[in-house]
Amino acid sequence: MSPPLASHHEHLSGSELAPSHTPQAPVYDVALGGSALPIQKSIEEEPQSFSAEHSSAESKASSSQQSVENERDVAQIDGLVLPTLPVLGPGEYALALPVEGKIQSVYSDIIKSKKKAILKFLNRHDSVGSANGSPTRTQERIEMMEMIQQLNDTVTHMDLGLPGTFTQYSIQSEAEAAYANYAGSKFSLLGHLVDMLAHVECSIVVMSQAGPVQDLIEQYLKLKHITVRRQDRAITLSSSEVERSRNEFQVELVSTFSTCQLAFPMKPILIIAFDASFDSQDPQVMRIRQYFSPRPPTLLPVVHFLVSNSSEHVDRCLPKDMPSPSRLKLLVRATYQARPNLGGRPTYVPDPSDEPEGRAMDMADLQRGLRKTPERKLAIFAQVITRASLALDWASNWTLPMPQLQLTDMDLGPSRSSGVPTMAPTPQEPIRSRTPASRSGTPSGKRRMLDVDSVLPALIKRQRLTPLQDSAEAATKSEPPNDQLQQMQELVNKLQADLQTEREAKQKAEEERTRIQEQLEKWKEDHANLQRRYEKRMTKCHELDFSTKKLQKIIDNNKSRQERTAEDNVSLKRKVAELQAELTTVREEVKAGGGDAAALEAAREEARGLQAKNVYLEKSLENTRKDFEFTRTQYQEASNKAAEFAGQVQELETKVAELTQQAGDEKRRLKEQSHTYSLQKHFAKIQELELGIHSREVRLKRLEEENRQLKRTRGVQTRGSSVQPPGSPNLDGPGRGTRSRQASPAAGLFSNTHHAAGSNRGSLLRHQER
Repeated sequence: MSPPLASHHEHLSGSELAPSHTPQAPVYDVALGGSALPIQKSIEEEPQSFSAEHSSAESKASSSQQSVENERDVAQIDGLVLPTLPVLGPGEYALALPVEGKIQSVYSDIIKSKKKAILKFLNRHDSVGSANGSPTRTQERIEMMEMIQQLNDTVTHMDLGLPGTFTQYSIQSEAEAAYANYAGSKFSLLGHLVDMLAHVECSIVVMSQAGPVQDLIEQYLKLKHITVRRQDRAITLSSSEVERSRNEFQVELVSTFSTCQLAFPMKPILIIAFDASFDSQDPQVMRIRQYFSPRPPTLLPVVHFLVSNSSEHVDRCLPKDMPSPSRLKLLVRATYQARPNLGGRPTYVPDPSDEPEGRAMDMADLQRGLRKTPERKLAIFAQVITRASLALDWASNWTLPMPQLQLTDMDLGPSRSSGVPTMAPTPQEPIRSRTPASRSGTPSGKRRMLDVDSVLPALIKRQRLTPLQDSAEAATKSEPPNDQLQQMQELVNKLQADLQTEREAKQKAEEERTRIQEQLEKWKEDHANLQRRYEKRMTKCHELDFSTKKLQKIIDNNKSRQERTAEDNVSLKRKVAELQAELTTVREEVKAGGGDAAALEAAREEARGLQAKNVYLEKSLENTRKDFEFTRTQYQEASNKAAEFAGQVQELETKVAELTQQAGDEKRRLKEQSHTYSLQKHFAKIQELELGIHSREVRLKRLEEENRQLKRTRGVQTRGSSVQPPGSPNLDGPGRGTRSRQASPAAGLFSNTHHAAGSNRGSLLRHQER
């Protein structure tokens, strides 16, 4: 046993997963045509003799005869007991896998969307062996098979069960591997298994249906850096690659029902049935199991990955040789009953990491442990598979029992033999019998009551008759009592009201269905848009991840290069210091030795000092020259700026002078214009006054002329000479003289007859213009 496996040996022998009693062979119903060997018997007695195979063949023949009998007798189908353990052959083993909550939700949504069709399909009681090829029955069976396939795809990978086109993920990000672990427990178990076998020189065969499932498996394993070989693709490898592939772990992907030629560079130790499409009776599978058997005549072990209480779990429990309609109905019924228990009941696998430090476990710690339990179960399953695969005896190392199906009760509603809907029973008032009153004492056992259901069609038909026919028919028969006719009329009215209510309810239901269909179309459109946005965002995220990793790699390379350069500089400086110290020591020794060598060394030292001083002076001179050049450049720039500023000042002064001159001229011009405007205004006023004076003078002259004319024609008039009413006192007395204004009003002034007389004269001054 390898160290990784030995470290988890205690967990494998725990009470949660290890069998606590000796398993017994399950009992199968003969009516189901069960011909497969019990699972525990196939595990314990792998070496099979020819007689056992012969007896198995005989049992299959008898089961076929029993299936024919079942086709003749339909009533026995619904009364059969469904097997609760998978039907497995020799060398086949099954695992009940848990699932995540999101997969349970998608799985349940698929069944809910098909609930009406499921109940309608299960309520059919057509003969299994009858040649009922109506399009409705065929369409129902096709719909149920499509639903089962969709459920199988959902428990394999969550994205396969969702509507829309499946998206191929990029293999450049390891986040997709984590998503595959979340989207399907089969991928998580396969990941644990390949991690444990990654350093073992062996290979395993993973069989699944061709298409998206194999693409997902290939991408997932490549993300985990596992060598994957697709048998449905021709791959040309060099001799070195073939030699290397023989020395490392690899996975062989084989399509179920494939007829292509297979070639395995390394002998496989295990076959994994990844989905429900695996068939152990397939010739290709039989050849692989027989040819690569570790100990003939035993077969190569097969492990079925089954999600607990799923449609594929139910399908594996049903024998393959059952009649197809009966098997499909049992499969749909058991799948519907097992849907609440998808993934099995929640259990807790303890782990030391769940226990907090310094205190006892509480409910929150237990909930965290429960959330981690499915992944721990999968890790334990992978450990058991690895240990059994590497051991000489598979059956003795297989310690994982297969739980039974967990089915719930199901109410299919009222059974109907035909598709014609029957009328729901309506509460009705008691109807009097047509028999005479003398039969009221007849015993109830001999009395024949009126059947309401038989009356309803007759009443409905009578509504179509004309009044004349109705009256003629009534005349030929005995006339019933009036109260009975009234009750029947009320019954008809009530039924008509119920019919109208049903029509309104049907119309409302159709409107609701239309509204829901529109919402569904809108949801599909929004989902498609969201899916496109998600794909674009994922593509962009992958590109950003790739760019980030590339930049991070460049940064790491630059850092390592800089560190190496710094280390080289430090080592070189240290070597230079050591060489200088050694050179100084040698020179001191030469000086201390005396003779010509000492004098020569002293001269060289003096020359070196002078040379160093010369270098220093040259450097100082160069710095002084640079400072002078910098100062000269600054001075030149300042001179240029001063000249430029002087030119700008001169331009500004010229502009100021021009503006000043323009301001003086403008002031003078404005004064002249104001004076001219004032003169024009006064002249206009004078002319206006002169015109007014002239008009007044003309008017005055005209009035004076008129006044002179009046005086000329009338003479001197006084108020006393004006017309007075006759008989006025003291007016005609002596000494009064003539009256004033005797000619007022002038004769002919008024054209009417009232003022025509001389005694009724008016004053002309009243009518003159004043």
